[in-house]
Amino acid sequence: MTQNNLHDQPQKIFNTDDESALQTEHNPNRIVHDIVVKPQSVTSPRSSNVTIIGAGNAFGNAVPPYYVFPGVKFDRALLLDGTPPGSDGQCSKTGWSNSDIFKTYLENHFLKYISHDISATPLLILFDGHCSHVSLTLQDWAESKNIILFILPPHCSHILQPLDIGCFGPLKACYNREAQLFMHRNPGCKITRFNIGQMSCSPNQKGLSAQNLTSSFKKSGIYPFNPKAIDTTELVPATIYHKATSDEATESTMNHSHISQDVENTLNQPDQRNGPSQELSKSATLTIQQFEFTISAPKEHDILSDHDESNSQPLLLPLENMHPDI
Repeated sequence: MTQNNLHDQPQKIFNTDDESALQTEHNPNRIVHDIVVKPQSVTSPRSSNVTIIGAGNAFGNAVPPYYVFPGVKFDRALLLDGTPPGSDGQCSKTGWSNSDIFKTYLENHFLKYISHDISATPLLILFDGHCSHVSLTLQDWAESKNIILFILPPHCSHILQPLDIGCFGPLKACYNREAQLFMHRNPGCKITRFNIGQMSCSPNQKGLSAQNLTSSFKKSGIYPFNPKAIDTTELVPATIYHKATSDEATESTMNHSHISQDVENTLNQPDQRNGPSQELSKSATLTIQQFEFTISAPKEHDILSDHDESNSQPLLLPLENMHPDI
């Protein structure tokens, strides 16, 4: 940001990400009820999801949403009915975004709604390192448009990506309320992909509002630039086992040696108050040791059974013990 003089240009700092929480399957919120009462829940049948790609800058300006619907044919009039002004989209087989869709979004939709002069200050776009956001052709296109693509560190989008910090959460909460109202107002009807556009219009405007965008960039420490905005303990990797240092290992070894020496001294010193009990303990120990030796000692028939008959030599008998006819 210092190298490209972006500290005082929040309109040039953007964050883009995709959210796949716009599902046609709606789960009602939890309710508190008596144990003998069975609550009546309104749900929709299991179906597919719709991905929405959003973007906004540190100044508080949001780019109209870009929808990715499941399917093959993109019917613009039906699928984009009721969406915010300037919205666009396309279809994919699964309803998820991919590298080609993300590149199409930046080339044909994102640049349409931002003011960017190629010969002036470069534009900074922040996004996570998901495989759908990274490609060599996208990097070449960004360099030709004087755009800097900055990939956030892995596993840190919840504290470094503004859209995940304070925008997509309110968007999903508002969409769930809209889905609940739709199910109550239209008994027997299910939510389809043709209802997503109209139901997500108000949630998108509330989630990616100017106040949410500016506060999210500030909380992430991106703008105004503040490295102390993020607690460093949140970036520390998780540890399962505590690895002892060299000093701790030496101290532990010394403690164990002291304990072993104390136990040995205690056993060797006779107790004057409990002389008979001490002698009885020693005799019991000897008895146990003799018993273990007796069990572990091999018996005669075991030794004979272990003798390999195949390798044994024939016994030589005296002539007088042999058959008399010989």
